[in-house]
Amino acid sequence: MEGDVPANMKEDLGIVTAKLNVAAVIVKNLLTFARKHAPVKQLSQVNAVIEDVLRLRAYEQKVNNIEVENRLSPDLPEIMMDHFQIQQVFLNIIINAEFAMQEAHHKGKLVITKEKLDGIIRISFADDGPGISKENLKTYI
Repeated sequence: MEGDVPANMKEDLGIVTAKLNVAAVIVKNLLTFARKHAPVKQLSQVNAVIEDVLRLRAYEQKVNNIEVENRLSPDLPEIMMDHFQIQQVFLNIIINAEFAMQEAHHKGKLVITKEKLDGIIRISFADDGPGISKENLKTYI
C-alpha cells in the first residue's frame, strides 16, 4: 500500500488489510480460548464474557443467517467466576442453539438476556429452534 500503485488497487489493498486485521484478532482470540487454563476465580464482567463468545461466533452466525439480539444490562456488577470456564459454557450453549436453528430452518434468532434481579444475575438464552422433544425433555428435568 505504501508503494506506487494505482488508486483503485490501494483501495482494494486497504480492504484486504482491514479483513486480515479482523482475521488476526479472531485467531488470537481462538488461541487464547484454546489454551488450557488452571481454574482461577476472579472478579469479571459477565457482559464481557458473552461479548467475547459472540465475537468468536460472529462469522458463523453471519453466514448461517442467525440474528443475535444481545439484551445487555449495562449495570451488572463484576462477579467471582472463572472467565474461561464460563466462556466455555456460554460457547456450548450458543453453538447448540445455532446447530438446532440451522437444522430446523437454515436461519434463526438467538436472544441473550442479562439482568440482575433481587441480587441475582440471570443470563437467559432463547432461540427459535425446535426445542427439546417431549420424549427427551424428561431426561433434562
